[in-house]
Amino acid sequence: MAESVHRAVLWSGLEQAGGYCMRCILPILLARLLTPADYGLMRMLLVFWLIAQVFVDCELRACLIQRKEICLDDEAFVSRLAASHNRNLP
Repeated sequence: MAESVHRAVLWSGLEQAGGYCMRCILPILLARLLTPADYGLMRMLLVFWLIAQVFVDCELRACLIQRKEICLDDEAFVSRLAASHNRNLP
């Protein structure tokens, strides 16, 4: 059991470090590739995207946690929501 805990902590740490590196490196790379106007537009859209994401994550979790039993209609709603969310990604 101790080995599985160590492995889980290692993977979690790698996930956090990878996400941090991507958040640092990706904007620098995009700043080099895009024009200043395009980069500014992308960053403005990212701000609105992140604000919307906070509301979607909080409300969806609250709705699913409050129900004791999830019916097929709830699963279909979440599937449609996830599909529309993924379709709108850049």
